Amino acid sequence: MRINTIFLISLVFLTLSCGNKNNIPNDILPPEKMRAVLWDVIKAESLANEWVRRDSSRNFMEQNAMLQKDIFVIHKISKQSFQKSFNFYKSRPSIMNPLMDSLTNKAYQSRPVIKPIVSVTADSL
Repeated sequence: MRINTIFLISLVFLTLSCGNKNNIPNDILPPEKMRAVLWDVIKAESLANEWVRRDSSRNFMEQNAMLQKDIFVIHKISKQSFQKSFNFYKSRPSIMNPLMDSLTNKAYQSRPVIKPIVSVTADSL
């Protein structure tokens, strides 16, 4: 009887501790929405960096904050919601890694294709 009780308690404990940690709570952005927002945030950081590179009187943090504010309005989310979701995904590599991989693939596919210049050499004859 005692062994059955210990076994049952152990089984319940294991079941509860090994629950699916990849479940996404309702207050966290779903992966597809997070992917779209992150894509825009990454592009905004790149754009802000380019502005600062071209005009040293601009401040990167201010430019980036301005662009992110617009992104949050477009996606109808708050900065706090984004930060909470981002922290959630960062703490779960099993969800974050595929999300970031898809963004890397998207960036790779959207880059311009540069064709190599083929040099034509004159025939030596």
